[in-house]
Amino acid sequence: MNLECLKTGSSMLILTLRLWIFLLCLSITGSIPVRHQDTRTLRPEDVKGSARIWKADLSFNYFETEGNIDMRNRGAGFVLFREFDRKSIYLKGDYENSTFFNSVLQDKKSLVLRYDLPTKNRRKWIFYSTYGESFFTQLDNRFTYGFGPWIDLQFGKLKHGLSLVIAKETERLLLTRKTSEDTRWSLRDVGTLALNESVNLGYDFFFIPKIGDFKDHRLFFSGHLDSKLTKNVSTRIGFTREYDSNPPPGVKKADNQVTLGMVFNFGQ
Repeated sequence: MNLECLKTGSSMLILTLRLWIFLLCLSITGSIPVRHQDTRTLRPEDVKGSARIWKADLSFNYFETEGNIDMRNRGAGFVLFREFDRKSIYLKGDYENSTFFNSVLQDKKSLVLRYDLPTKNRRKWIFYSTYGESFFTQLDNRFTYGFGPWIDLQFGKLKHGLSLVIAKETERLLLTRKTSEDTRWSLRDVGTLALNESVNLGYDFFFIPKIGDFKDHRLFFSGHLDSKLTKNVSTRIGFTREYDSNPPPGVKKADNQVTLGMVFNFGQ
């Protein structure tokens, strides 16, 4: 009887340890991967952060455990950013790979080059080129380049950027090795709304239909609500939905992700 209890307790301990290591791996990689972000370029202000003129960042991470728990995480990334005469250009690359026993948690690569050319009245032209690979969506590789106008708007406390880009896209699937070329519209709307001093609402909407066939499209929506409950406690509630009307064989059309977070800050 004691031996059976000991075996059961050991099994539960190992299972619990595996769960905690799995959650640790997710915290290292950021979150469970959904679709690929290669064509959804970041705004220059999101890339440069607190930098004023230029920025050069390089990052590496590696984590491995072997034995009762077999897990590995490795990743790398870089950002090169330069701003001059209100113009800006950046090059950003990322690589992430995570495995838990024989299961792949994350495996993707991306490279983005974007140039922003301001004109007048909060308007500008954006030019970009992207490259991406993604195991989860069976994407062997995808290369895009596009250009179009971007305008920053403000209605009271609502601030958002709106763009309409025409992009050429070439992609090859991982299993079938099938290659396709399309020309697509890329509609983007990113906004923030300060509901009051302690509550902020943000969203990101991205719609990419194929020119001449709007039934073939990809859709991304992400929204979050940030609340500062007290001086030391804040929360974030978020929802993300990504949809592909014509996914590769074996890949589901939609992914949904819900995030709940709470942060405690203390100091003097």
